[in-house]
Amino acid sequence: MPSLSFLRDPRVAAPVLVVAPLPVTLALSLTARPAYPEDACFYGAPQASIDATDRYLALMTPLALGAMAVVALAALPSRGRWRAIAPLTVAWAVLSVFWSDAGRPVVVLGGNLAVFGTFLLLGLIVLMGVVAKEAGWIRAIGWFEFLFLLPILLGVAGLLAQPACYAGDPPAPIPR
Repeated sequence: MPSLSFLRDPRVAAPVLVVAPLPVTLALSLTARPAYPEDACFYGAPQASIDATDRYLALMTPLALGAMAVVALAALPSRGRWRAIAPLTVAWAVLSVFWSDAGRPVVVLGGNLAVFGTFLLLGLIVLMGVVAKEAGWIRAIGWFEFLFLLPILLGVAGLLAQPACYAGDPPAPIPR
């Protein structure tokens, strides 16, 4: 992609990598999670809550996938067999604007990484150091954001979009 080669300049790529996760992070911080009644897990959620969840994920999914596309354009390899990553990620991000379910695999993966990812973090930091030594810090941070940080942010959005009883709240007492 010769027209976007300026993004690969380290003076541009480094700030892009710093700024890329900020929109989804700010949206997670400032947007209220969808409201569900207390008994939604037992008697079903009202349609208004389901629609609020869809709107919430329709906001978060394009933000996270858009950030992944920007990271792919700025920092991931663009030669050889890797050259398809950036265009496919951009197409996926554009598709998620019109169909938020396109990002569902990343939501599920990110949710699992958010719950179990702390076990992987030390290994990923070591791996990031090895990649940085071989390919440079820009590329290492790009891979870290693309494969770990941004999917976790989208996974957190998916976890927050669920009814509270899925998040560990105790179930309602059974009437006798």
